[in-house]
Amino acid sequence: MLGKIYRLLIACLAAVPIQLYVMPVLLQYVYMPSSYGQIIMYIMIAIVIYEFLVTYKKWKKWDWHILTGIYYITLIYILFARPDMGYSLYELDPFQLVNSIRYGSYDEWIIALFNILIFIPMPIMNHYYLKKDLKVLFSCVSIGFLIELIQAISRRGVFDIGDIILYGVGILIGYIIEKRL
Repeated sequence: MLGKIYRLLIACLAAVPIQLYVMPVLLQYVYMPSSYGQIIMYIMIAIVIYEFLVTYKKWKKWDWHILTGIYYITLIYILFARPDMGYSLYELDPFQLVNSIRYGSYDEWIIALFNILIFIPMPIMNHYYLKKDLKVLFSCVSIGFLIELIQAISRRGVFDIGDIILYGVGILIGYIIEKRL
């Protein structure tokens, strides 16, 4: 019992730097109507860190369903809960990603890192349901592509090839982690 409390405390402490240093940058791009939204995001980050780092191998069927639901709802909220830009943008030059990382500001680095991190859990989640490696990878890349396409169509973001590449890096890292666990 005491071990679980320590693990939860570590997860909450690990979520603090994310909340303090990453969330202010992300809040510029994600619509959070109140401080309650920020508190909810902190709690979700702490839960996900706790579950992924501590209890991954002990998950039961309903744990997978609940955490997969939380993950995808959070992903949809983060990527689509922003005001309508009023126009659609497309960034089809993959070298723009290299330039923005090479010459970019702190904010651009955080966004690039965030685009990688949000897709790391996806292969782990999808592997539980799809089992075959090729199906897992194809489903993850397809979801990343669809997210960018829907952002452009709904005018909630930019269809950016650079983001798809970053999603792919996150998917690859998650796939490697899933194979090592």
